[in-house]
Amino acid sequence: MSIFLDPKKAIEPLNIIPGMNVADIGCGSGYYTFAASEKMDNEGKIYAVDVRKNVLEKLAADAKEKGVSIVETIWGNAELEGGTKIADEFADAVIASNIFFQVDDKKALVKELFRITGPGGKLLVIDWSDSFGGLGPPQEYLVSPEEIKSICQSTSFYFVEEIKAGAHHYKLLFKKVQ
Repeated sequence: MSIFLDPKKAIEPLNIIPGMNVADIGCGSGYYTFAASEKMDNEGKIYAVDVRKNVLEKLAADAKEKGVSIVETIWGNAELEGGTKIADEFADAVIASNIFFQVDDKKALVKELFRITGPGGKLLVIDWSDSFGGLGPPQEYLVSPEEIKSICQSTSFYFVEEIKAGAHHYKLLFKKVQ
């Protein structure tokens, strides 16, 4: 079994279709951004947000090279209210992969994710379940699925399900209900 997830399979619970609005928070090199764009057939919008300008520049260049016109990169900080620079209730689907272990204020992150998720929209959290052989975050940075569930539910996300995600990750699916 691979230690890394197939991004196309990983985002299946979001049921992404052409015309949707998607936000990939902590997008990194764009694995999930491009997986979502394939499902969208260049219809809709994907905001790829990260705090690192250099990865956003590369992602934007890769999108242009691949002819993916629906991707817009945003230099932003999801730990701040309005820090993603995405409009309120914009997203039909939000991807937050391998970001929780990196942020200090997890409650602020969830509040920002809630702000940008539209009514009935879905949030998919993917994160590391363990560290091993020098891969993954240090053990002390890992965030349990239970902690993320608690924070998300306290912000009015409805927990839908925990989904098998491979040997070293977990996936949690939430829905915004208002």
